[in-house]
Amino acid sequence: MQWHSTWLALHILSFPYFVSAVRVHDDLGIAEPGCGPCDQLCRKPHPSLQSIFVAPDRLRAVTAEDGRSATRYVVRSDHEDIEALCSKDLDLCNATLVPYVDALDPLNMSRLEIYVDPILEVQLRWLGKHRAWLCRIDDDVSKECVCQLTGHETHSSVLERFGALLPKTMGLRLTEAQLNLERRCPEPSILDGLCSTLLFLLLLIGALTLEALLALRHEFSGASRRSGAPDGEEAAAFEWPEDAVKVQSPSQNFFTGLGWSGGFVGCLVTLQTVTLSYVEKTDVPEQVDWAIMFFPCFLAVLGSYRLMKLLCKKQLTHFCLKRGVLLLDPAPSTRIDVMLLALLGLYGLLVLGCSFANPQAMVVVALLGPFWTLLKALRTASDLEEQLKEVEVKSKLWRTDLPQVTVLSWSSLLRSFRAGDGNITKAHIVPSDDGMPEDHFEDFSFRDLAWHRAAIWHQEGSSMGFWVLPSWAALVAAFLAMSLLQGTLYACSRGQLKDLQLVTDLHSLTFKPYQQRYVVHMDTSFTQVALLATGKISATRWISLQQPASPGPSRAPIRKLLEDESFASEEIQLSQALIPRVSTVQIQGLRPWLEPSEVHVRFSPLRTLPFWVEVKGADFHALVPWSTIPGSIISLPPGVAEIDLTVTLVDFYLGLPIRESDSSAHSSSLWTVFEAKEHTNNETCHSRCNDHPQCLTSFLGVGGCYFAYNNQSFPGDGPIQGLTPSTLRRLAGRLDGCIAKTPTNGNGGAGPCGHCQAEHHVLQFRRVHPDWQGRSARLSLALELDVGEQHFDAESGTLELHQGRPAASDAVVLLRGEAAANATLPAVEATLSCEVSVDSEGNVLATVGQYDPFNYSSLHLLVMPVVLDQAFFAEWEDHAAVLTPSEVAMYKFSQAKRCAKSNFLQRRYAVCSSASAPLKDRPIRVALSPWTGLEEPVTFSISLRAEPPSKRSERSERSSLWPPARPQELKVSFKGVDGPAAWAAQRYGCALLQMPNVANESVAASADALCTLKDCPGTCKLLKKGLGHGFSWISGVGMKSNRPLLSPEAIVQAMVCFQGSQCQVPGWEYSPPDLRLKFTGARLTPGTLVRRLGAFLDDTGVEFLEQFQVEPATEQLQDRVSKKVQGSESIDLMGLDSVRAKYYAVHGVHRPVPTLPTQKAKPKEEVNDEFYRDVAEAVWHVPALSSRFLVAAAQLGVKMPRQLLMALINKGGALPTSLAAEVHEAFQRVKLLKVHLHDAAQLKDVAKALQLARNLTTLRVTCTACGKWATDPGHHWPELCPHLGRLKSLTVSGFSLHEEICLGESLKTLDLGSNQISTLPTDIFQNLTSLTQLRLTNNQLSTLPASIFSQLPLLQECHLDKNKLTFLPETIFSNQTLLEDLNLQNNQLSSLPERVFEMLNSLRVLYLGKNHLSSLPPKIFKHLQNLNKLHLQENQLRSLPMLKDLSNLHEVDIHENPLPQAEVEKLKKELPSLRFLRSEYSE
Repeated sequence: MQWHSTWLALHILSFPYFVSAVRVHDDLGIAEPGCGPCDQLCRKPHPSLQSIFVAPDRLRAVTAEDGRSATRYVVRSDHEDIEALCSKDLDLCNATLVPYVDALDPLNMSRLEIYVDPILEVQLRWLGKHRAWLCRIDDDVSKECVCQLTGHETHSSVLERFGALLPKTMGLRLTEAQLNLERRCPEPSILDGLCSTLLFLLLLIGALTLEALLALRHEFSGASRRSGAPDGEEAAAFEWPEDAVKVQSPSQNFFTGLGWSGGFVGCLVTLQTVTLSYVEKTDVPEQVDWAIMFFPCFLAVLGSYRLMKLLCKKQLTHFCLKRGVLLLDPAPSTRIDVMLLALLGLYGLLVLGCSFANPQAMVVVALLGPFWTLLKALRTASDLEEQLKEVEVKSKLWRTDLPQVTVLSWSSLLRSFRAGDGNITKAHIVPSDDGMPEDHFEDFSFRDLAWHRAAIWHQEGSSMGFWVLPSWAALVAAFLAMSLLQGTLYACSRGQLKDLQLVTDLHSLTFKPYQQRYVVHMDTSFTQVALLATGKISATRWISLQQPASPGPSRAPIRKLLEDESFASEEIQLSQALIPRVSTVQIQGLRPWLEPSEVHVRFSPLRTLPFWVEVKGADFHALVPWSTIPGSIISLPPGVAEIDLTVTLVDFYLGLPIRESDSSAHSSSLWTVFEAKEHTNNETCHSRCNDHPQCLTSFLGVGGCYFAYNNQSFPGDGPIQGLTPSTLRRLAGRLDGCIAKTPTNGNGGAGPCGHCQAEHHVLQFRRVHPDWQGRSARLSLALELDVGEQHFDAESGTLELHQGRPAASDAVVLLRGEAAANATLPAVEATLSCEVSVDSEGNVLATVGQYDPFNYSSLHLLVMPVVLDQAFFAEWEDHAAVLTPSEVAMYKFSQAKRCAKSNFLQRRYAVCSSASAPLKDRPIRVALSPWTGLEEPVTFSISLRAEPPSKRSERSERSSLWPPARPQELKVSFKGVDGPAAWAAQRYGCALLQMPNVANESVAASADALCTLKDCPGTCKLLKKGLGHGFSWISGVGMKSNRPLLSPEAIVQAMVCFQGSQCQVPGWEYSPPDLRLKFTGARLTPGTLVRRLGAFLDDTGVEFLEQFQVEPATEQLQDRVSKKVQGSESIDLMGLDSVRAKYYAVHGVHRPVPTLPTQKAKPKEEVNDEFYRDVAEAVWHVPALSSRFLVAAAQLGVKMPRQLLMALINKGGALPTSLAAEVHEAFQRVKLLKVHLHDAAQLKDVAKALQLARNLTTLRVTCTACGKWATDPGHHWPELCPHLGRLKSLTVSGFSLHEEICLGESLKTLDLGSNQISTLPTDIFQNLTSLTQLRLTNNQLSTLPASIFSQLPLLQECHLDKNKLTFLPETIFSNQTLLEDLNLQNNQLSSLPERVFEMLNSLRVLYLGKNHLSSLPPKIFKHLQNLNKLHLQENQLRSLPMLKDLSNLHEVDIHENPLPQAEVEKLKKELPSLRFLRSEYSE
């Protein structure tokens, strides 16, 4: 029988089967017996490994699909006894499945272990050849056989075989004890060795007993046949007086001696047990423990032998004394006593040495008792042996005549009996052994037992002599058995947990003594959990709890010594734990040299994830797998502003991982994939998951990443889930990124879309209004989890929405070149360097790397645009140029740089990886000229796919929803140059102009080539050709400008390059919206000019701009020439005279060209304004704008500084990093700036403008065109504060001013009207001591602080009309003695204090109309001696205050007041100076 200690130590008494990743509830009942046989076999990896079975791989794939909570596993058999046993004990046949994920090799070493009660396996083994199956039961109704268990029939232990022979109840109890002990043994052979040794001892004792019985029978038979009188009769003549001498019978001596030996052995057992219990937990070497355990065996054998000899001597002494023979000088057992004392002393020293290593006074004192008892026993034995020399006679018989006794020495007796003469009366009588050396004394030994028992039998008729040897053997065997049992318990002292549990009510862990691995499914929201391990104090040294592996430095486990408490606990940290998140519990038993037992608890992450998202709008429906959303967008038809969003959730339980290559064969809806990657992190795993269209989420593990994959199958009527979570687990969802229904602090913008509870794992958000930023919107989904009383939030993902058809976001290109006949390339076809990008309009920009145009006869550019919305694809206008799959493979398109570097493209596009990718888009092949590049424009459009990626997904393709596709273009550029001819010019220099004509044509089309060759002869001619210099006569059309070969950007570069050269350069003129060169066909926008000039790395662009001059355009020369001129011929002349000469030459006449009426040019200023606006907008978008460039642009015209400021505010831009003094000088003439914003965020650009215009005195900023949610200046207004101190006049309107704002201290005029102001701080005008005009018109003011105007002594105008004022403090105008104009019209004033106007001596105009005034104090206007105008219209006045003292009052308006006519007449009489009075009233 072979035993493998390593594996058995890890798996002893477990019952693992490697199948599916499911944990079964084992508290359920069992269905009816039987589930039918099956062909699959779950085998043992080795017969010696108890209860371990391995399932085939195909069976693992089948069982991996099972994730329903109602599923459970049981072990069934075709034997009725097993079925009856399972019916009585339901838990006995239940199986627990634990998916074990190996941290170091999760792909090859991970397995699913199935644990059942080991007693069941023993029962199955007892049944012999009867079969057993692992069965799956669903909903207690459907049953299915998983596999047949095999390999367990051969292995059995000694105790197990013995238990099979006992009655069933006793056998089960014995088996249970055996299994409990085996769990603590490092080797099963230890128990078999113990059993074998005990059996041998029993057999030995039995053999000795049998031998004694046979010998007794033999002696008995021989005595009955012996003739003559027995020896007892011969000695019967000798008799002691009654009770004169104390003599014991052999049986009395036997039992007395047996008691001595038993006490001695028992005392040794006590000493051994107490000592062992003391040293078991000390740190002494293990050899000391074994010595303390088995050293007493020598004492037991030698001591019991010493006492057995004493027993036999005493029996002989009393036997002889009874017959009148006195034995003299028995041999002493000095040697044995000395040996016993030495051994006992050595044992004591050993114990004392242990006490010094771990001093415990009470234990040492407790050991003194057994030691003293042993010493006392040895002393007593020695005394008894001395007493054999004496005869006890009663004192009353001392003087009585005693019979004559015979004296016999021990040596003579032993020699006589050893010689075969067993009659002591005939023994040779010697006086004594006095004078004989002690060494010559003969002592009783084992060889004397044979005649000793016969003599006792024959002389006394007692059989007690026959039982001396069996009794001694039984005592020694008992002590050896006790020592062996102690040694076995010590050898089998592996740590064993008593209990293991989680200190929480939200999760459970069912502990089983035979189970080494556990799985707790725990939501990733839980960051820690308390684990409590309990052990037996007497059998455990320490317990340690190891934290799961984490990215940081590993923490050493904390060992808890079990001295006073029987448990150890630890807070398991899960927030940063690496998958598989295994916490190891180690238990060290009493034997320190054994490896501690380990129990592994894997906290399997449970995460609720979005699985599908359904978007519904008006006549629009999209169903998208959530795993495809990262890196993608969802496009909505234009006009769909409100949508319904339905998110289907799934509970993912991380199970046994597989390789990604095996995913295609996986039939489950969810599975786990592992990818080995060293030195990875969460970001890397998350990025790789986002790239894969089947990945839902990622987990960082030890040595790689774990991914949750799905097959993108629509869940149908219900959610796809793993195990059904606890009812205490409640899910909800929150969606953000919608238009806030109510603004916060006056600011709208993005806000929450809604909150809903999940029903059946489905979240439904109704009437969602995304916050569109242009054509894009972002909705963020966050899941909320409530478990018990704990609440967790987790960001789950983002939906990127797009209105209208999407545009290309990326592209994959591959440039292949065919070598020319005279090329120096080694290969016929080569791959050239080519980079790709996509502009904001969705056009594909391919940038070709440097090459020699002479080396290639043709180039082929393979292009495939990438569209983020997988429901769309790029459809090329030229369908014939789209490559077939075989051509894609021929060109090796998958080797394209973008394909090789982008994991996203590899996972989603088949042309970049393999046919398994979901998107089957194919590239187009575009021909390029090696000299000029793309010769004809290539366009494509974004179209809906015929079939979306998911067959269950739908997109409405009705033309009414989607606008016509806008053509997008493929643009080809060349790295560092504007054409390949520039590379040839750099390589060959002026010699290039002597080469074939195609080179010259290409040079004329390349500004870089022209600049390289500008000093070469003939370059000026090529420059003119590139600019399209001259005109061509076109029959039937007239004279037209030649088409330039240079692009607009190249035209600017060429003009800069040839500025000041020997070549004659034409001047510029502006004809909206283009700039053009005179007498050429070159045209470009002002923005192109500025952007290209700003792109120069040196100062050449700035220098050109500083010298730049432009004129208003007049009518083109070719338009003034008679259209009667026939023919088509190129003209290379610069003036009108040359044109006339050519006209004469064509017609053969010598007269002037007929003059045609000319179109009157636009005024210069009007033309220049348009030019200045275009230039100003382009300036602020120049990369790395310098101060010199900005100054040059500002000096283009008088109006240019203001245009630059307005463009900065309206279009945005960045200021130069450092502003030179010349910049401020360029803007010093700007005094007034009127700004109309469309968003309050533009205030930051207003601050930039104020930073430039330091002489600005008047600023008017309005936000009336701003959107509803874009009027709050928020944190942008403080950016204005450093620049407001220079202003004299400030107007701010159209904002939502709900907070205090800063104001300039030098202001004289302040207009804050129409800003939704509801309250004003008391000190808002504290430092505006120079303010003369204040407007707060059209706000929401209801009250004003009494001292609001106290710091405005120079105030002359105050406009508070169109507010909601209901009351004015009496002292509000107490410091405004210079106030001349006060407007309180259109408020809600119902009354006024009598002295409110008392200090307004200079007031000339007062507006109180359109209020709720019903009466006024009589003397309220008494101090307004300079008042000219008084408006009280549309109030509820029934009487007027006293006005007769107001001699300067010329205008009064009191209409729409219920005043009696008498009051009106009275007013006319009191104010003879009144010039205007309006008093009508309509009922």
